[in-house]
Amino acid sequence: MNSSIFRRRRLRWSVIGLLVFVFAIALHLAPLAPAHSSTQPGSPVPVIQDQMLGIKPDWTRITLRSLPAILTSGSFEAPTDLIRELGYDPSRLWQAGQTADEYLLLGDFQDSFQLQRFSLSDIAALVGLDWEALRLADLALVGWQTIADLVQAIPDLADLPVREVPPIADLLQGQLEVPQTIAEVVQNEVLAELSLGELNLEQYELSAIPGLIDAPLETFQNWQQSVIDQIPGLADVPFANFPNPIVEQGVVVGMVDVVFGPAEGDRTNTISGSYVEGFNVPCQADCAHLELAQPELVKGTQWISGKYQQVQGGRGTLASANGGLEPTGRHPFGNAFKVAVLETDEATGTAETGLYFRMCVRNAFVDLGCTPYFIGPIPWLPIQEKGMIFLGQIKEGLSTTDSAEVAAAKGIDPQTGEPSPTPTPVARTSSSPGIATGGFINPAPGYPITSSFGYRTHPIHGDRRLHAGTDLGTPNGTIIRAADGGQVTFAGISGSLTSGYGRLVIIDHGNGSETYYAHLQGFFVRQGDIIAQGDPVGRANSSGGSTGPHLHFEIRQNGQPQNPMNYLS
Repeated sequence: MNSSIFRRRRLRWSVIGLLVFVFAIALHLAPLAPAHSSTQPGSPVPVIQDQMLGIKPDWTRITLRSLPAILTSGSFEAPTDLIRELGYDPSRLWQAGQTADEYLLLGDFQDSFQLQRFSLSDIAALVGLDWEALRLADLALVGWQTIADLVQAIPDLADLPVREVPPIADLLQGQLEVPQTIAEVVQNEVLAELSLGELNLEQYELSAIPGLIDAPLETFQNWQQSVIDQIPGLADVPFANFPNPIVEQGVVVGMVDVVFGPAEGDRTNTISGSYVEGFNVPCQADCAHLELAQPELVKGTQWISGKYQQVQGGRGTLASANGGLEPTGRHPFGNAFKVAVLETDEATGTAETGLYFRMCVRNAFVDLGCTPYFIGPIPWLPIQEKGMIFLGQIKEGLSTTDSAEVAAAKGIDPQTGEPSPTPTPVARTSSSPGIATGGFINPAPGYPITSSFGYRTHPIHGDRRLHAGTDLGTPNGTIIRAADGGQVTFAGISGSLTSGYGRLVIIDHGNGSETYYAHLQGFFVRQGDIIAQGDPVGRANSSGGSTGPHLHFEIRQNGQPQNPMNYLS
């Protein structure tokens, strides 16, 4: 069939398409019912019917191990000089049929998911890992630690006698003079460099090294080279529970009008590309694509197939991998991976999509950047004509000119999508949306108060203490909004993922006034952002010391907690 026939077909569907779009808008305006999880027919991963975003992945049930197997084999070989500069070899190969945890490294996600912030005890709490049954050999990175490295990662070891740490005691057997304490061991340059890899680590329990399970993975030497499945339990942690979990980038949902095959050409109104080339890369030939119908923002735009179009990608030294090319596509879920349209079928009006990962290599001394997104494809959500598809950011995409200021305010390099070393806040002026109004709105209206401000029996610790805020019974994923305008002074983990505030946002509203938003699932903001009253700051969850999903909301004046209900308008 030629393109004119498809255009006639598109006209016949225009009225139906408009009705579908109106129905979608009606769903957006209707009271939100709880999302339900299922496996969509044809979907290789669990999905949620989200009334704001349509069919979306259920990140609470998707893990690096449960992602579909990669479809094609490939490899990356690091040059000798890069291996020498880095101190380890990031080369690898992957075979079709492997799952992501078998070929991706911890260092690949140090900026996106920040998995290195996990400790084994964090992982155990999330997936029910029985770490007491594990051996030192089960945590592969132990094998390339020296005694000095261990003390660097677990400083309290220095205070212990050698005899209380069996692996170290065994390493020192045969020495003429064995120091009494580990602190004395590391003062001896020769003994300090003895490697645990010289031992049979299968003979030791994890508890043989006190403090090992509580040390963040990033404190160990060369943690970046750990394959995901070499860290017990990590491959089974849901994406929603990562230290920096997936947050949808924007809220634009489009309706697919027509699916076109590779016979199409000369397409210039595109919304696909890369961080390097932007997301409006034209296509001259072999332009298989999706053409979008609704909303008006994306009407008539084309998402070009990454099977047929390659674009420039990557950054730094590693940008030359794969010839510097990656499939064209989009990043609706951030920069951890890329979503590409693959095969299109005009006859059935359907298309396949896939995920592509990349490699990033950096340590304290060397930053080699990231390869293009070329590790893939991994089967992803199917697409059909007149169906809805989540697009993420459009007008505020990180590649567009009008978004450079927005990206800088979020601490993101507009060209690469990578975090900038120092976030640059948008200047606060008389017309700035970040100016505080002086009043506070409810950050999650419509949800009941489940625990009020004041003294109470703590639900976890059992003692009587001040509850410094108000708890709102928000389900997982509820969008939490800023109670007033101001500057974000903190957006990170306070305590840990299983204690304290968990994922927390703090906003400074000036004049000594601050608001706290705790137990979040993920963030829409970064430290340094200037935001307006009502702007989304994150999604609700139960991270930190929490017995279930809710928002813990605080208002503080000059550092002292106040009853939020006395302030909300």
